Amino acid sequence: MDACTKKLGESPYDLHGRKFQDSSFILGSCFFSTIRFLRSTTFGKTKRFIYLWLSPDKVITAFTNLQLIMRKTFMLIGMVLSLSCLAQNTEGYRNPVIPGFHPDPSVCRVGEDFYLVNSSFQYFPGVPLYHSKDLVHWTQIGHCLTRASQLPLHDASAWGGIYAPTIRYNNGTFYMITTNVSDCGNFLVHTTDPRGTWSEPVRLKQGGIDPSLYFEEDRC
Repeated sequence: MDACTKKLGESPYDLHGRKFQDSSFILGSCFFSTIRFLRSTTFGKTKRFIYLWLSPDKVITAFTNLQLIMRKTFMLIGMVLSLSCLAQNTEGYRNPVIPGFHPDPSVCRVGEDFYLVNSSFQYFPGVPLYHSKDLVHWTQIGHCLTRASQLPLHDASAWGGIYAPTIRYNNGTFYMITTNVSDCGNFLVHTTDPRGTWSEPVRLKQGGIDPSLYFEEDRC
């Protein structure tokens, strides 16, 4: 940024109370100011301020005492409102509700309980399973695929394995349907106890990826 000249008027003080000459050069490469540094300014003596905004636009703006006070006032109001919002959310949720790597989540509700599964790709055991009572606090209770017969990954590439599982519940049974893009395509497993052992895969002839289940009466 080129050097800029600004005459401060009747009382030539800088932002920190130091006196300028009749005109002063402010170098954008070495002079800067933020609201934090304005606390040391002596109001009432200085007629106008120079405020250097270190942004891609390299803007220099002049403020009167009143304008500067208003800027600081609005900034303080913004800080108070931000802290107020944070205080109100202490009993709410903060993303991510499950820290770590959990892509393609699927959730089903059973009474007052929620169950969640997500993609596991080429990792074994496959399809981690989580439980929650409020959709905010989650605990892992196991995996849906814990045996090599359920999840053959011997030929899985870095982009292979399990894609986008879906978990559903119907008439006392949990179902998890997904795609193993490295081996057998679409399949589902089921159990009556999600914390226990899941069945051997039921292979599906339908192609594609990211399957889901829909129940109507006793039919799927």
